[in-house]
Amino acid sequence: MPLTGHPIVTRLTRAMKLESLDIKRLEAIFERDLTIRKREELVVHGSEFRSLCFVKDGYAIRYRLLRSGRRQILKLILPGDVIGFPVSFFDRSTCAVVAVSELTYAVCSFDAYVRLCYEQPQFGLVLSWLAAQEAATYAEHIVNLGRRTPIERLAHLLLEI
Repeated sequence: MPLTGHPIVTRLTRAMKLESLDIKRLEAIFERDLTIRKREELVVHGSEFRSLCFVKDGYAIRYRLLRSGRRQILKLILPGDVIGFPVSFFDRSTCAVVAVSELTYAVCSFDAYVRLCYEQPQFGLVLSWLAAQEAATYAEHIVNLGRRTPIERLAHLLLEI
């Protein structure tokens, strides 16, 4: 599965220098490309999930179901995002992921990515960088909940995308 033009390569090159050999090593751990339909669940809350999915095309949301049955959206997932991080660190998924459009992604096992990180530590660092970005985004969401007006929240969402 060639990664040339894959949004994850574009995203990773913002954090690290990727040589063609690095891209080949990353390509080697991918098992396959998959496509799921709109409204199809990729990660089910409470289930075991030990894969990393690198989004190539389409959109999804990470969410939690509330006791009332309503959904709390935690993250809008875009091309170049990684699904399965940090879920793969836990025994069971702490949230769910559902496609909001047709979603195409490359999938690898979490263990294969960990092995790659031992061989090429920069891939572990870049995953930390992505986690730090996501933590900063969650901090902004907390501010949105408490202090921003609806217009300010919408403006921030548009800037985030």
